[in-house]
Order: sequence, then structure tokens, then C-alpha cells
Amino acid sequence: MMLGIILLFSALPWLSPKKFEVDSFRSTYLYIMVTIVAMLAYCQLLIVISALGVALDVSRAIEGGVCLMIALLGNVLGKVRRNFFVGIRTPWTIANEQVWNATHRLGAKTFFAGGLLGLVAVILRAPFWLPVTAVIVAVLIPVIYSLMFYKQLERRSEL
Repeated sequence: MMLGIILLFSALPWLSPKKFEVDSFRSTYLYIMVTIVAMLAYCQLLIVISALGVALDVSRAIEGGVCLMIALLGNVLGKVRRNFFVGIRTPWTIANEQVWNATHRLGAKTFFAGGLLGLVAVILRAPFWLPVTAVIVAVLIPVIYSLMFYKQLERRSEL
């Protein structure tokens, strides 16, 4: 699976239309790829450790890993330029660069805060739903914002 992700991320820039190339944020693109592959490696490591008989709450460990990954992705989300493959890709962000940039700046903050809040909740052994809710809210806020901002620009005839 990790090799598949690496191959996919290697092929996507070649598939990208000229107007939506990833060259302008290549280092961020690679950071995102490494973060996702690291999460997959972490999950694999948890499976191996558990299979060796070590007592481990795998579901909590994966939940914490996902929260950390969301926070790490949020850390660079504001640097992602408009493209078809990574980022908050709603019809409104893809249609307008101003909406894309504003949504990703907000998303960087919400992803980081939601991921960090979720990770702290996992560490403090909060109920399962709390970290999950933190991540879901962190993801939904910029999606809803992208629609609202686009409609605002549309009403002002600024598209």
C-alpha cells in the first residue's frame, strides 16, 4: 500500500493539467506524501507489534495517529496551491483561486487545531467520539466556509 501511494503521488504531477501543476508547491506535495506513507507505516508497525503478543490498544493508537496526521497536514495546508489532487477540493475552491487560498488558510488552522485537540483527547483517554468529532469539525468548517465565501463573491459579482 505504501509503495502504491508513492507511485500514485509520483504519477499525479504528470497527469495534472498545465493550469493546475504541483510544481509551485512541490516540497509541500512531497511532505503530504511522506506524512501519509508514515501513517501507513505506523499502522503496519502497530499490527506487527500486536501480532507479536504485546498488549496494545490498537484502535486508540490508530486514532491518535490519525489525529497527529491531520495536525501535521494542517501545518502545511496553507501552502497547497490550486490543483486536482491534494487539498480541500470542493467545486467552489477549484472554480476560484481566491476561494481556494482563503479556504486553505482557514483549513490549515482548523486541521491543526482539530488534530491537536483530538490527539490530546486520545492521550487523556477521552471517549472515542471526542477525537473523532474534533477531526470531523476541523474538516467540515473549511468546506462550509468555501461555499459561503464563493456565494459571497458571487453576490458581489467578483468571480
